[in-house]
This record gives sequence, C-alpha cells and structure tokens, in this order.
Amino acid sequence: RRPHSARGCGERDLTAADAINRRASAPRRRSAGEVLGHPRAAVRAAADSAVNLEDIGKLEEVADAAVVLFFLSSGYFASRNCRREVYAALARNRPIEAAIEADKDKGGATVEEMQAEIRRCSAAQAIGIPSADAVIARVFARDPVPWLRLHDYQVVSLKEIALRVLRHLPYYVSNPGGLDRGLALPGELPPFRFPPPGITVLVCDANVGAREVAEEIRATTIADRSNSAGTVMVDDVGAVFAAGAAPPPGAVALLVYLNESAFTDAGGVLAATLRRAMDAGVPIALVHELDEERGACVFARYFDQAPDVLQQPPYKLFDRMAVYLYPSAGHRKISLRHVMRDLGAEPVAKAHLFARLSRAITSSSGGSLGEFPGRGYRERMRHHLCACCPGASRS
Repeated sequence: RRPHSARGCGERDLTAADAINRRASAPRRRSAGEVLGHPRAAVRAAADSAVNLEDIGKLEEVADAAVVLFFLSSGYFASRNCRREVYAALARNRPIEAAIEADKDKGGATVEEMQAEIRRCSAAQAIGIPSADAVIARVFARDPVPWLRLHDYQVVSLKEIALRVLRHLPYYVSNPGGLDRGLALPGELPPFRFPPPGITVLVCDANVGAREVAEEIRATTIADRSNSAGTVMVDDVGAVFAAGAAPPPGAVALLVYLNESAFTDAGGVLAATLRRAMDAGVPIALVHELDEERGACVFARYFDQAPDVLQQPPYKLFDRMAVYLYPSAGHRKISLRHVMRDLGAEPVAKAHLFARLSRAITSSSGGSLGEFPGRGYRERMRHHLCACCPGASRS
C-alpha cells in the first residue's frame, strides 16, 4: 500500500506492508530484502479477508515458518481466516510474535479489547480448535509491539518487530549474541545534547508528575551518553523566581506536564506560575501523557481545565505543540528526545560508520587497524557491517 502521511507532522510514514501488512494478497514467506533488510529474515503475513486470498487452502501452511507474526487490529479475531491461521500456528507450535495497531482511526485497540474479542469470537469447544484461553496465552505471551504511525516512533516499532522476528531465526538461535547491540535503521532520531553550560529544567510542584518527567529527561541524556549528570538540572520554579535568587547557569525552560490532574490544583498555582513564566519570556515545553496508568486523558480536556486567560492572547498556551509521552519504553525514549529538542538540545552527530566498524573489529579480534586487509579482515568487516546495518550488501 502507499504509505500514509503522518497527521500533523508533514513526514511520510514508513510502510509496514512488507513486514506486517495483513492485507497481503496471500500468506507467503518473505525474504530479508523485502521485509527487514536482512538476509535471513522470513515472516508470514496473515490475510484478513477471503477476497485477499488466492488460495484459502494454503492458509494453514505455517509448518515451515520459523516465526509467525500477527498484526492485530479491531476485528482481527472476528475474521474466520485470521482465526484459522492462529489455530494453525498453535497446532504446529510455531513461535508467535504480535504487533498491535495503536491508531483508533485505523482499527486500533488495546490488548484488553483484543482479548475480549477472542472470547467473543471463539467457537464452542471442538476437536482441533484451541480454547480462547489457550489463544490468549500464546498470542499475548509477550506484550504486542505498538504500531505507531508518526515517523520517529514508527522506526522504533519496526526495529522491535525486526528484533523479535530475528531472534527466532535459526542463525540467531545458534548465535544469540549477534543481536546484543540491537539494530540500526535509516531515519532513526539521534540522541540529543544540551550545549554547555547546560540547562535548568524548571517544574512547578503543583503540576503533579512534572518533576518525574524532568528526571526522565535527565536520565535519558545520561543513558544516551550525550551529557554528564551535571549538565541537566531540575529545580522548582518558585525557588528560581524568588526575590533575590541568583539566576541558574545556562539555559532555563519550564516543563508543563499534561495529564488528567493538570490545572486542578487548589488555588490555581500552576496557572499563575505559567503566566509569570511567560511574562518573563521563559520558554515553555508541553508534554502530554498517553500512559493510562499515569493519568492519560484526551487533549480536549485541557481546554476545559485550563483558565481562559491562558488560552487567549497574549499567552495562547495551547498554540504550542505538545509532545506525546508514549508508555512503552522505546517509544517513550523518543518522546523524551523530542522534549529535549523543544528545550533547545542539539542532535548528536553520529560517528563515521567506518570508525565504528573499525573499533568493533579491533575489540573483537584483538588485532590492529594496521593489519593487512586479507580475507580474514574482510570477512570480519562484512560480519560487523551486516550486524550494524542489516540492509547493507554482503558483496
């Protein structure tokens, strides 16, 4: 299918048609070049309608699949053909991985909704038909990979799907360490760093949850090795605005955390703090929580909870773009990098590929870069090139 455009960002989607598109013309094995850019990848796409199938009789032929990947969306288990392929995978005891559509406008559903659909659509117990509990136990043995459609987040989804599939393939079953460093895909959002002397991220204690997100940002810069621990400081906005307080070194910005409790504090402390910060010209970064366990709610709710004065000139708070904070770890890291960019961080330049490969080869072989580039050296170069860049040619 033609890739969709990501709403509101002007960037093109990565297409998942070769990897997990369940509207394939027929179930078939796909090569690495088609699916994951890797020479040993093979996945099976599930079809959801008899109209899409050239030969329904081949639907259950999953015995030769190293792994079966299901792309789940609302109505998936209501399809007889989809259920048949799930039953066949269970009967053949094939390894199963799953991805789940996150966009409600495109059939997105929660894990709980999909499990309820299995129970509704499962036929009465019959010979050869597994129970709903058995299907749930196998399909949801691991949390499905959320399939997000905004570019930077979609790359994360695709990487996680690729890693899960590759770990089941014979080569990596025998050589599990080959994936320890993960995968690199073109178009990944790089780490970000704050230029010296760093930044002080201001939080309002009346904005419950803001300090925790600010600490997440600080931890991300350290984990990405883009900044030292002292480069990103977190401080209470009241202390900085106090009379006689010395201004913090470096840049300053106020982080506003939006969840169901935003702007509900007694006395309107958060609203007053925002007005004072914007009057002083302090940059504002908005983050919108999407994790239901952390109080996620629809964005429209903030228009009701925030005072009108903040929504009108000269403040117009919600004219700023809010960064979505996704719940899954890989996607949340990308969210935090977007917040860092909004706070003035700069992308970290990636090391030259050859330098990275040379260091990897030297550390693994114990040799030096000055050795004669004979067959052994060239073979190690090919190995590391394929490990770091799965789409690279082996020739």
